[in-house]
Amino acid sequence: MKKILVIEDEPQMRLGLRDNLELEGYEVETAADGDEGLQKAAGFSPDLVILTTRQQPQIAQFRALQLPVLYLEEPATTEGVVANVRLMGQATGRTAEAEALATSMARRIEAVAAKIARTDGPRVFY
Repeated sequence: MKKILVIEDEPQMRLGLRDNLELEGYEVETAADGDEGLQKAAGFSPDLVILTTRQQPQIAQFRALQLPVLYLEEPATTEGVVANVRLMGQATGRTAEAEALATSMARRIEAVAAKIARTDGPRVFY
């Protein structure tokens, strides 16, 4: 079983990533920051380390330990979210599944955007 170390400071995101990766059959360990992640990496020996924006300074430390690192910036747009889904698919060897999900997400986002574009904006009643 492949092992993944997820380092994310937002508790809900950390738990969500853990739960989804476990559902896909990975053994997952989590950490709230890079320092905690470095400690856990020593005993866990992950096959992949996933780091997010605030942990960027620790990338070199994990690579110095010969650990593969996937660095995900927090997306500022919905397109960024879709791109991160594709990256996760590549990193976990689930490219086809990630591409299907990303395509589905992009279509739904486009449909909502098209629907919003046809309106005059929000209506507020006082």
